[in-house]
Amino acid sequence: MNLEPVFSELLVSSLQKWSARKVDECILSISVPVGQADPLSTLALVSEKHQFRFLWDLSPGLCFSAGGHCQSLDLSGPKRFENAQRFSDEIFTRLIDISPSPAFSASRILFSFSFFDQIKSNEKSIDDKFSLQAVLPKWQLTAKDGLTWLRLNSVAQNPSDVREAIERLWLIREKINRSLVQIVNDEKENFLVDNFSDDWKSQYRDALAKGIELINAGDLDKLVLATRQRLSLKKPLDPLNLLARLRVQQTNSCRFLWQKNHDESFFGASPERLISLNQNQLLIDALAGTAKKGDDGKELLASSKDLREHHFVVNSIIEQLLKKRY
Repeated sequence: MNLEPVFSELLVSSLQKWSARKVDECILSISVPVGQADPLSTLALVSEKHQFRFLWDLSPGLCFSAGGHCQSLDLSGPKRFENAQRFSDEIFTRLIDISPSPAFSASRILFSFSFFDQIKSNEKSIDDKFSLQAVLPKWQLTAKDGLTWLRLNSVAQNPSDVREAIERLWLIREKINRSLVQIVNDEKENFLVDNFSDDWKSQYRDALAKGIELINAGDLDKLVLATRQRLSLKKPLDPLNLLARLRVQQTNSCRFLWQKNHDESFFGASPERLISLNQNQLLIDALAGTAKKGDDGKELLASSKDLREHHFVVNSIIEQLLKKRY
């Protein structure tokens, strides 16, 4: 295969850095620019042979997508975070970043975790029993400020692995540049059928009544209720199509996807992020209260009930942060 001059230079640089490695098995991390490709719509191209897909979409800000496993770890138990940290440290010790690229497109290890050490599941999938999953993806696509970078993470044990990685990166880059992928955003498309149950409504009313009783008695300060509903679909659902729609309908949200396989996905559009750490600056979104449709915020700010809820959340976060100070 005849590579472009830039890829020939990458191959030479990769072989040189691979030869100077300090471990027997290293992870090459190679990145190249791909114009203004959208990581959401382009994800289907880089992940077509892989079951794992990931998306973190703050467009028009940072948008990051990933596909496939280069290295991964499934954990449970009370020391899952300590073990995940060791996994991350070991990965970055073995990782050799070949090509210079913007900081926003650096290699990332992705984590999915529950609030519980151990998961009790009646499902057949063994993945459901792990309370933490860590993934160094095979492919990464990162876009910010009009720039998009494609990155390949690949294990290299010999020179032929190095050349194969460069060739795969070149082929996928060419595939992205030739393709104008369109994500379906059909407002008329209806995914649901009519055979879902309303049984949850009576159970929710009972839980709500009990919650009010506990708050009035002083046993609780705040209670957030949730319900689960199972829906049947007319046809298989591609989360990327729905996420593209949410990008338009929920412009101020954070759209996300964690897809373990073709049959199971966790995705949504959240109005808030739990926590963000950037250059030693900690940012936390604290939102509470319920706004009516069409409310521009004035009614919400004038509601004593919603203001109490918001102050409770803010004070609770501050209290927890002060406890963690060293």
